[in-house]
Amino acid sequence: MTAHTYLPEFLVHLKAGNWQCRCAGCRGELPQLALSWRNHQRLSADIRCDAAARQILCRKDAFVLHSVDEQAWSDQPLSSQAQAMNQSVINLLIANGHPLAIRLYAVAVLLSRTHPAASEAQIKQVEQELQLLLEHGYLHNAFAELPLVARYAHRALQQLGERTLDVNLDAVSGTRLMMKLNEVKVLNAGYQQQMLMTLRDNVAVQQGLADRDVGWLNFLLYRCYHDLFPGNDATQWPQQFMTLCADYNALHTLVALLLQEGIVLDDEMFAALVAGYLRGAQPLAEEKEALLIGLALLK
Repeated sequence: MTAHTYLPEFLVHLKAGNWQCRCAGCRGELPQLALSWRNHQRLSADIRCDAAARQILCRKDAFVLHSVDEQAWSDQPLSSQAQAMNQSVINLLIANGHPLAIRLYAVAVLLSRTHPAASEAQIKQVEQELQLLLEHGYLHNAFAELPLVARYAHRALQQLGERTLDVNLDAVSGTRLMMKLNEVKVLNAGYQQQMLMTLRDNVAVQQGLADRDVGWLNFLLYRCYHDLFPGNDATQWPQQFMTLCADYNALHTLVALLLQEGIVLDDEMFAALVAGYLRGAQPLAEEKEALLIGLALLK
């Protein structure tokens, strides 16, 4: 059966020319994937490959989609609810003129206000209401009033210090990153908290993170496109949001630690860092307050 198929611009560029990447994420093979349902298909690539990550994260046009007709390889249909929620999340994420953390807050509100049995029309209505709240600044104020629950960011930093990363950086950058993570591992809780505050208050670090705005947005859009975030199972939406925010937080921290050391990442280094981190990512434990934990990691 032929399904309506989407081909993203990042994959067009990945398929052009001879494949030369030999990283642990692709092992010399083009990491192309087809995400198939009976009525819908998305062509994609595995972001855990360094070369794929660079095209996915660093191109402004990475998620320009082309329509093609190809054979579908699944008998399972994609539900209209999953498609509607996925598109509404994307619409909120690409709402220009707002900090990305605020847009993610809007996504959290969408997930919390949408009934598990909501129709396409109901999902769209909630999204449109949130777009208006974004436009008029109400969500900015609400996010600012959220309490800073430091223990979740602290726990995330501790977990990051325990990770073994397989990242293809130059010798100097790789060594400094490992030294910073070892420092995280041996510091007591008080010093770890101080490290987080220092990173937040460092103007150069925060500017360096902001300069990667295309990369951060594309990372989130990839999760929507490739993983169909927040997914088919409405009961798992809060958990999926927490996982997304945890990865977003961890990658921000890794980049911030390098910026603190005076290392400015070019596109190749940034992509390798994201790909390497995701190659070792582990599922998070189920949490009762998953949405709140996710939001705490954005503060």
